[in-house]
Amino acid sequence: MKFRYLLLISALACYISSCKPDNHSPQSLIVGNWTLQQQHVVQYTDNVQKIDTVYTAGALTAGNMQFNTNGTYTTQAHYAPDNVLQTGGSAANTSKANGTYTYANNVLTLSLSVSGWYSYLIGSSGPPTPITNTVALTSLTATTLDLHTVTSFNYTTSTTHNFKVVGDLHYTKQTSL
Repeated sequence: MKFRYLLLISALACYISSCKPDNHSPQSLIVGNWTLQQQHVVQYTDNVQKIDTVYTAGALTAGNMQFNTNGTYTTQAHYAPDNVLQTGGSAANTSKANGTYTYANNVLTLSLSVSGWYSYLIGSSGPPTPITNTVALTSLTATTLDLHTVTSFNYTTSTTHNFKVVGDLHYTKQTSL
């Protein structure tokens, strides 16, 4: 009889401990400062693949993404075109954006896109016309974050062309000292 009570108490203790909040839930995992380590970019012009390259973090490239507990985020990147500093006084490029995010049911939604190291300089006669911009979370652990982005837009030179840029970005989480 005592064995049954012991078994019942053990089972109850296991059940109660399993009901505690998970400190490593995806919602809490995403909050923090993430450093961009690698970006794979494929660019299509009028449905023809033109570029397929990988950029990695280095002296000329830096990027990060900060997710805050209040649902806001900041993304920024500093990069030199083609991963080399330009001669003749051209400076490296910097991109930065602030936005809002939600993360529920394994779906990450960003109000804006993310900053990366790839820049397309086409020589247009005006700004690009956004068509679509999506960001998908492909992996999230306590130390890594992977995003898949797709941006499609029209650019007009003497004629209008459609561009599609597909990116896979790999981040690692900065740890506090």
